[in-house]
Amino acid sequence: LTLAGAILLWLRGGGLFTAFAGLFAVLIAAALLAPPVTAVLMRLVAPLSGRLLGVLGRMAPRDIVRSLSRTSIAVAALMTAVAVIVGVSIMVGSFRGTVVQWLDQTLQADIYLSPPNVTANRVVGALAADVVATARTWPGVARAVTSHTVQITLPDFDRLVQLVAVDGDVSNGHRPYAWVRDDLGDPWPALMAGEGVIISEALALKENLPTPPPPLTLPTADGPRAFPVLAVFYDYSSDQGSVFIGDALYRTLWDDDRVSAVGLFVAPGQPVEAVVAALQAEFAGRPDVLVQSNEALRRGSLEIFDRTFAITSALRLLAVIVAFIGVLSALMSLQLERARELGTLRATGMTRRQLWGLTLLETGLMGTTAGLLALPVGYGLAWILVYVINVRSFGWTLSMALRPEYFLQAFLVAVVAALLAGIYPALRLGNLEIAAAIREE
Repeated sequence: LTLAGAILLWLRGGGLFTAFAGLFAVLIAAALLAPPVTAVLMRLVAPLSGRLLGVLGRMAPRDIVRSLSRTSIAVAALMTAVAVIVGVSIMVGSFRGTVVQWLDQTLQADIYLSPPNVTANRVVGALAADVVATARTWPGVARAVTSHTVQITLPDFDRLVQLVAVDGDVSNGHRPYAWVRDDLGDPWPALMAGEGVIISEALALKENLPTPPPPLTLPTADGPRAFPVLAVFYDYSSDQGSVFIGDALYRTLWDDDRVSAVGLFVAPGQPVEAVVAALQAEFAGRPDVLVQSNEALRRGSLEIFDRTFAITSALRLLAVIVAFIGVLSALMSLQLERARELGTLRATGMTRRQLWGLTLLETGLMGTTAGLLALPVGYGLAWILVYVINVRSFGWTLSMALRPEYFLQAFLVAVVAALLAGIYPALRLGNLEIAAAIREE
């Protein structure tokens, strides 16, 4: 199953369908490995636990192996849930870290002016001409760059993308690129000269464009026209794809001189907050313009990101609850199956405290096994989510960020969930009626 899952993940023809099928195969393969791995680990643990905890330490791992048809299902369920915690935590953390780095590189202007109807991934509408003129000549502003965003359909791919007409680089030369034409150290001078376009990585990956990409056909006002691709840039603002074109060329071919957003670079020595406050006072009462500092725009972008992925916390909690119920059900079934055995133990001198200890030791060992299995499986799940699922879903390349707390937190969740699931069965075993448990019909 692992090999089949790897092959499905390698295939690109099926898109997301084969990717999710491969992910499912890998998870089921890991679950099927739970019984033999549990048996091996318990045999390795038994000598050590026996020396540390005596008779109970020898009994607990043996009981788990002897009831493997029940215990392995609980271990597999808990392992899968905890692996999901590890995988999703790494994926979300990697995504957030990549977006933070991208924002730091891309948002280099000090102040941004835009219409108030700004969505999570694009600017809708246009600024009034007097607003743009005022911003360009405002005291303390050293340089202004503008952009105008429209949606177009690429005739070659029948794909809706964002066409962004720009008259300067708001990243101030810090924009990260996946590819740049060999003869260009910086593609922006060629872009401003109208020599071609720059496309986003999402467009290149979703349309399986080769490197270097072929010329891109755009539907201009005068009809379709092919433009050489100068570079491919990393972009996380849109999964549709984006195309940058020089503002002068755009105005000529589309007869459109509107401006959607303005980025202002404040002169050295000028206090940014003072300039922001002055611009906000200048445009106070105007509903058609929004003035934001670099910090405010970046903070707002991250707030949108955090709200978008807030649901993953609920999904992780739900996975743990389902696994908790699975462990509890397995323990209750074991209690019914082993009633005579446990009654015999009580009749021959085992105290309630020892019975409690045996039950919690078994659940603790099951939780530890599930936690240890979940760490490599969770990493594999994260790798698939970051480098396969995410790329095919959005066309975004992320940088995987591994943090020790992801693994430590997941391991503790596995152990604590198993121990909590063992409390109720231990309470019931403590009230076991010995005579009824060992009576034969």
